[in-house]
Amino acid sequence: MDSTTFERELRAEGFTAFAEGNLKPSLQRPEHDHEFDAAVLITAGAITLKTAEGTRTYRPGESFRMPKGCRHAESTDEAGCSFFIGRRLYK
Repeated sequence: MDSTTFERELRAEGFTAFAEGNLKPSLQRPEHDHEFDAAVLITAGAITLKTAEGTRTYRPGESFRMPKGCRHAESTDEAGCSFFIGRRLYK
């Protein structure tokens, strides 16, 4: 899936904020959460997420969703990670 199609689908679901981003190589972010729902499409590199449900690595072309308040840790390997993200914001 490409970012244009991904964004179109997310807009239909009420996501309103979109951006491209990068995570540095060998990043280790401790457990945290967000105040928004996130839907992320990996465009290069990889990211590993650790949640209460387990650990999974996402690679280019794969996507994941992270609901508001979901505790998770993030890590990247030596390649880092590029992504397209949609956020559904709450007031």
